[in-house]
Amino acid sequence: MRKNAPYFLLILLLVLIFFYKVFQGNVLLPADLSLRLQPWRSYSFSLFPEFRKVYNPLLDVILYFYPWRVLLEKSLKEGYIPLWSSYNFSGQPFLANMASACLYPFNWLLLFIQAHWLMTISIIFHFLITGIFAFLFFSSLGLKRSSALLGAIIWTFSGPMVAWAEYQTPIASMSWFPLMLFCFRTFIIKRKYIYALLAGFPLALSILGGHTQFALYGWLAFTFFAIFQSIIEKNFKEGFIGLFISLSTGFVLSLPQLLPSFELAQRSHRSLGSSFSDLSSTAMPLGHLWTFLVPNFFGNPVDYDYRGAFNYVELCGYFGLLPFFLAPFALTRKEGKFFLFLALVALLFSLKTPLLRILTFLPIFSYLAAPARSLFIVSFSFAALASFGFDRLKEIPPKVPLYIACILLLLLGLGISLNAETIGFPSSFALISFLILTTLSSIFLKLKKVFPVVLLSIIDMFAFGIRFNPAISPAMLFPSTPATERLSSLPSKEYRFLALPGVKDPLDTLLPNCNILLGLREIQGGDSLYPLRVLRFAQLINKNQKRSNALYITNPFSFLLDIAGIKYIFSRKPLKNSKFSAVYEGVFYLYENKSAFPRFYLSAETINFQKERSALKALPILNKRKDALILEGGIALHRGMPSYSVNIEKEREGFVRLRVKCDRESYLLMNETFYPGWKAFVDGKEEKILPANYLFQSVHLAPGEHEVVFAYRPTSFKIGLYLALLGISSIVAFLYIEGKRRIRSMAKRA
Repeated sequence: MRKNAPYFLLILLLVLIFFYKVFQGNVLLPADLSLRLQPWRSYSFSLFPEFRKVYNPLLDVILYFYPWRVLLEKSLKEGYIPLWSSYNFSGQPFLANMASACLYPFNWLLLFIQAHWLMTISIIFHFLITGIFAFLFFSSLGLKRSSALLGAIIWTFSGPMVAWAEYQTPIASMSWFPLMLFCFRTFIIKRKYIYALLAGFPLALSILGGHTQFALYGWLAFTFFAIFQSIIEKNFKEGFIGLFISLSTGFVLSLPQLLPSFELAQRSHRSLGSSFSDLSSTAMPLGHLWTFLVPNFFGNPVDYDYRGAFNYVELCGYFGLLPFFLAPFALTRKEGKFFLFLALVALLFSLKTPLLRILTFLPIFSYLAAPARSLFIVSFSFAALASFGFDRLKEIPPKVPLYIACILLLLLGLGISLNAETIGFPSSFALISFLILTTLSSIFLKLKKVFPVVLLSIIDMFAFGIRFNPAISPAMLFPSTPATERLSSLPSKEYRFLALPGVKDPLDTLLPNCNILLGLREIQGGDSLYPLRVLRFAQLINKNQKRSNALYITNPFSFLLDIAGIKYIFSRKPLKNSKFSAVYEGVFYLYENKSAFPRFYLSAETINFQKERSALKALPILNKRKDALILEGGIALHRGMPSYSVNIEKEREGFVRLRVKCDRESYLLMNETFYPGWKAFVDGKEEKILPANYLFQSVHLAPGEHEVVFAYRPTSFKIGLYLALLGISSIVAFLYIEGKRRIRSMAKRA
């Protein structure tokens, strides 16, 4: 291990150089993008006169991952794990959304470090560990350290790692992939089950890291590798037992996350499945294969000239030019053939071809979109091929690199000729870089010089990726303004808030999830998984709401917003309606909805149905009978409006304690999405929660004064936690017994 230390230090140095802007006081976040959102946009030039345009508009980083980390930071510092969030979708399971990464151990450092700084440190940390693990894995395959270093560099700074870096969860899932392989490879070599057991930990961390799709692809690739290793080493029985131990350990340790996520997936908008058109629209077109030669063949979002399909980040799989020169010489090894096969399979299912139809019929895959995320397997596989080929550097015929260079030049020429009319030519910088790198690769490989080849790989990967990720001053990250202070002062405990979409520019509003930063509870939201009831409710409001990860309300005049408790409406244009009164007119319009119901209220008038669909269809009745509740089940009441009072005694995410007084038998409605796992206790006794007005929760109350507690205690999380603790206990017991056995064995030898 001491001999590896210089290589570890070199990988650390390269990672620090790659993210050098952090040492200038910047954070690895598109913080400047917040200045394009309202209400910060209206103050952007006065606060930052030098600001002109966003460096790289990685919108999801700001809309999803940063607000979620802020919420997790707040919750952890208050002493609890946020199983539920009341801030979006009228309430949603938070931990069950895998991207929240509440159980990922690294994120627990939010107890001590602010979200934006921890997100920055997280990127550097994951780049470092994945580089070191890749080096160890390639070394375990019998490669020279220089060859292992080359593969580690190509993988660490490859397209998927760089393009997804600031999105947090993808690299948290991807970065553990080399360690899985290394642990299992060590198990195969040493034939000790403890290493198969250890492989389960990175498997679990890839899931807890927060991205289902990347974790799933990593698990599948790991399984193929384990089977392959068991076969070529002719170690079938022990190999398959080891594979079972690894997968079982990873699965059991992940259960506190997997069970709630599976429960949510079944009840989410994704439960409707993905169509072939959904998959094909986000897959890599065949024409994008040219980006493996020139990553900016279709432009780059940093330069605001991206002309390619779908999304640059989703379709970025660049792994440098050297693997094309070295891969042919890797095929003399069985491992080389395996990784080429793995790369081709992963690539095949990332491309826009009829094969994608298969995924729509497979369990789990039918919930997913964006199949090109398997490109990280392609990039890692070609990094492995480059390592294998480089290990045979002395055996490479002198003329072969020149032939490969000519083939690559011809392929690029073909790509340009096929795309010139539709997208124009790649930039001169991209073409010159390709020509220089191709020429130098052929020369250095012909000379069989190790250091120049490794250096050329560093130059190639740095030239591609070093400027891609924004490193921006944290001062630009959602700064405090008079408008944000006004919004933060709204009584969010009693009512909900709605920010209408921008009129011409979709960013010209307070986008969903940003409301978390201001402490406002929204009915809208953006998430890869959210309860299906919310989508159905929004479809009634908008009348044309399509299924999407982003849920917007476009009809502010719907009566359903009254019963949804929407008291305050943010708009960029004036709204004319008798039930609205303007409470703020400045950089935006803020209206008070005088017809809105509070988050907690009572009714003694019910309309009862037995089926969910019937209750949904009956919602228009409430346009004339707003004081009534539509219940799914329960007791029919027709006793008029009660006289009541509701006081909030204590509230945090997933828990509220109320003091309620009422003069007649009633139902108490809580404005949180109806979802399994919620418990209600009236004066200490558990009462059944019924869906009310389709989306919300209600509990029956007798006349009098009551203490009412609503608590989100999902059985799925409890079972997952207990099983994981049982698994950890079994692992500790195994390690204890194994340790004692080794001590006895050493004593006998002595």
